[in-house]
Amino acid sequence: MVRDRDAHLKGLLRLIHPDEKLRTKRAFESANGRDSFRNRLRHKIDMHPEFTTEPPRGSRDKDNLLKILESLGASQECYIIASDDEPNYEAHRLDDSFQSLRETLEAAYHEFSHGTILSCVPGRLALFRSAHPNKNYVVHRPK
Repeated sequence: MVRDRDAHLKGLLRLIHPDEKLRTKRAFESANGRDSFRNRLRHKIDMHPEFTTEPPRGSRDKDNLLKILESLGASQECYIIASDDEPNYEAHRLDDSFQSLRETLEAAYHEFSHGTILSCVPGRLALFRSAHPNKNYVVHRPK
C-alpha cells in the first residue's frame, strides 16, 4: 500500500457535507488551517449525509466497527486526523499519521472521544468518531 496523505485529504472532501467542502479544503492548505479543522472536530463536523450511517446498537464497539470497516473494503492501514493533542492522549501522536487500522482501534479507540477521522480508503470509506460520547459514523461512498 502506498501512503498517500494527499489522496486521503483530497478524498475527505468527497465524504464531507457539500456545504463544508470549501472550508475543509482551505483548512488543509496551511498548518493553522489544519489546527482549525482539528478544533472543529472537537465540536461538529458534518459528514455527507447520503453516505453516513451510524452502526446499529450492539455494533458500536471497536471489534464490530473493525468488522464493518473490513467488510466495506478497509485497507490494513488508515490515515488519521485526530483532534486531541493533549499530552495525556495517545491520539496526539496519531494525528496526521498512517497506522494499522486494527491496532489503532484496539489501542486507542477509547481515546477517540473528541473527534477523530480514520480514512480507510481515500474518498470512499472512513470512520468518524464525533465529539459526542460513543457516536461513531461509518462514511461509505460506493464506487
